[in-house]
Amino acid sequence: MPQDSDTSTSSVTSSNRAAVCGPNFFDASGLLPDSIAEEFVTVLASENSDYITGFDEYRTGFFITPRAVSQVFTICARLRLPDDVKYQALDIFDKFMCNQTLMLYDLVAKSERANEEKWRLWNKSFTILSRQLTLRMCTAIQIASKMQSFHESLSKVDVRKALTALGFPYTEDMIQKSELRILASLDFNVQMRRSPSQCVETYLSLLVRKHSELGGNIDAIYRYALFTLDFVFLNRDAVYTEILRIVHGTNPTIITSERIRRVAQDYCLLGTAACLVGVICAHGQLFSNQLLPDLCVIAVLAESDISDAVSGILRIMAKTI
Repeated sequence: MPQDSDTSTSSVTSSNRAAVCGPNFFDASGLLPDSIAEEFVTVLASENSDYITGFDEYRTGFFITPRAVSQVFTICARLRLPDDVKYQALDIFDKFMCNQTLMLYDLVAKSERANEEKWRLWNKSFTILSRQLTLRMCTAIQIASKMQSFHESLSKVDVRKALTALGFPYTEDMIQKSELRILASLDFNVQMRRSPSQCVETYLSLLVRKHSELGGNIDAIYRYALFTLDFVFLNRDAVYTEILRIVHGTNPTIITSERIRRVAQDYCLLGTAACLVGVICAHGQLFSNQLLPDLCVIAVLAESDISDAVSGILRIMAKTI
């Protein structure tokens, strides 16, 4: 089985793929009536809440590492895929890898072997699993692209070319088996609306209806918001550690990996905070404060939660960028 290289040397591009454009916030033919749009936001909030409530600390977030995020984002950018694809691909990849790791652990733990032999078997099994990371990432991207648009989705040929450009000569048959294996591991149940970029697009489209003065800069706000999402994913632990410190204030508390991964699953909060950071970049802090009450109503979130998230993101940005 081919092994992952430390750096991506991919030259893959997709010149025949349509240019990726942002949403047109003023196209009347594509706008939902206010009542239906508000109902959709309610559905987003409800599904987001259910996802957080059902959070499984052993099956969520372990494989959303800076290196994995960077590699998925790079592949999606070179293939000119919509923004939703990379976030959904990360969720799919993470769930599959967590499931596979737990399955291997259970098999090794339940085997009737000496502890030393179990340890050797575990190391060997996990090494094999790790060697397939790039294949699993590309397969997750392929599945996510089909969820976005089957017509514009990645075919087995596209995935094979991408993997070959990255230095991994997988066959189309191996790629198809990888896709079926991931889908079977997820019980063929994938969250189609679970994407922070979809939250950003939805919230901004409703916000601009109430504040027409945003119109001239709405595209810039949208791009700033997407940049914020990417920054948070690439710096997840630092950002959410800072947010939790702000939330707890002077009360000392232990910020564990489990708590960070749990808070990081709140895509509605992340999407709302990204919108406000985008507004701050385009219009300044004072104007964003004026929009905060309306954004709270739209996203069904508390002002304090959004403010804490924005503050945490901006503090880490100031230290990093």
